Amino acid sequence: MQHLYIVYRLFFESVMSVRVTNDVHARPILVMDTTVLLDLDDGCLLKACFRLPFCFVAPDVIFGEIKNKNTRQCLKNLGLEGMSLSASMVENAHNLQKSSHLSVADTFVLQLAKEYCGTILTGDSELRKIAKRLKIPCHGTLWVLDQMYDAQEISKVNSRHLCRALNRIIKSQRCRLPKQETQNRLQKYCAK
Repeated sequence: MQHLYIVYRLFFESVMSVRVTNDVHARPILVMDTTVLLDLDDGCLLKACFRLPFCFVAPDVIFGEIKNKNTRQCLKNLGLEGMSLSASMVENAHNLQKSSHLSVADTFVLQLAKEYCGTILTGDSELRKIAKRLKIPCHGTLWVLDQMYDAQEISKVNSRHLCRALNRIIKSQRCRLPKQETQNRLQKYCAK
């Protein structure tokens, strides 16, 4: 297992040029999954998201899941902190993966949230189900948009901007947002 951890860390630090640290800040920790990052990118809301008063972290493998090199660099520049897992965390993630249908990246998200008492941001229903079972708080893209709406002074977006962004996210082929909740948000954001 130690060998797997070393290979994994070397790959993401050297090949992907990901800065890996274990510096966790005093702000509430949000552990990002790829699905939410892609939704926010589709809605052109990445900058606004990272203005919110949270510490945004992700397992460094998430950077490997994002195919667009410019998006990866943008996320690093905005402050998404790539975090590596200890050997014991990798082993726990591996054991969890054997007993579930989660990807390696999803199990790493769970391990980081558990280790740092963070909240998971994901659109993956299986990840949400297991997070709930493990009593790890979990939210999705619509929650992030609500945070932007509630903190318009900080996020620098207004309801009209959120309305357009959510419509862009909905039009994306990757969109997996719940229909009724999404319609409720559109009514809320587009009404003003």
